[in-house]
Amino acid sequence: MATQPKDKWSFILPGKFLFDQSGLNKLYTFNLITLAVNSGMSEKSRTDNASLIVMFVFVSLIVLVNIVVVFGLMKGKQTREKLLKGLIQMYKDQDVDKYYDMSLLGNYNVRYNLFIMVVMFTGVIAAIVPFILR
Repeated sequence: MATQPKDKWSFILPGKFLFDQSGLNKLYTFNLITLAVNSGMSEKSRTDNASLIVMFVFVSLIVLVNIVVVFGLMKGKQTREKLLKGLIQMYKDQDVDKYYDMSLLGNYNVRYNLFIMVVMFTGVIAAIVPFILR
């Protein structure tokens, strides 16, 4: 369960995360568990149509969940960018922008892109490998 910020403005501080890291860890675990289950069922699905249908249901679930997470990460990335641009403008207005390292903006974007890439790759692998093994 996510904790509430100490005050109503603490969520825009540059060092804070705007999404729950444990949620991404759960998604990676979900992808890997589904990969293992589908891979285990792939042998049986050659002769049993019910196992094949279950594999397709799991693959559909993987695809749906990963799409939702990728869109959530992209929206989070856009939100962080807007919030930081506003914060930087406020720093400039108060003449304290010299204390903020602007290279952090690029680091945040790289971080989000890496998360999106890992989510996509684990999802694709979890969806494709069982059918290759079949």
